Amino acid sequence: MRIGEGMFRGIGRQDLHVGYSRDYTRQRGRINVTIPLDSPLARATLRPLMKNFLFALFLSVAFTASAADKKTGHQRVGVDAFHKLWKEKKLAVIDVRTPGEFSEGHIPGAKNIDYRSRDFKKKIGKLDKSKEYLVHCRSGGRSAAASKIMVGMGFKLVYDLADGMMGWEEEGKPVSQK
Repeated sequence: MRIGEGMFRGIGRQDLHVGYSRDYTRQRGRINVTIPLDSPLARATLRPLMKNFLFALFLSVAFTASAADKKTGHQRVGVDAFHKLWKEKKLAVIDVRTPGEFSEGHIPGAKNIDYRSRDFKKKIGKLDKSKEYLVHCRSGGRSAAASKIMVGMGFKLVYDLADGMMGWEEEGKPVSQK
């Protein structure tokens, strides 16, 4: 049967791209048929399936992430929530940037423990694990990793500034250079 004669009834040749490739391990050929995503066939069948799949994937990831955060004691928060917690002055602030970055400006009252230093875990291990901490870095990457390490070490609750120091300064929050 040739393509376009019953095999794909209702689909024009312009919708299919047929290529021939050789399978050298079995010494027989095979036909590869690819359907572009902008074709009528794809719009009618593949896109709705893809949307449903992506939606289900999104829900499962979101549910898993929120459940994991509640179990582990690691919460990523925005600048406003972090500022509100900081203003209460009940939680210690840990800045996990390098000493050079810290000296350029930091959140007032923050303690600098460099995430990239060899003794990071040792220094973090000396902190009181029953307390809650506010952790931040420059843009949110190192603080997220540091927070996960802290939770893995048994810390009660760690609030991680998602936007980091860049977001903090962008929002006009207080910065100290002492």
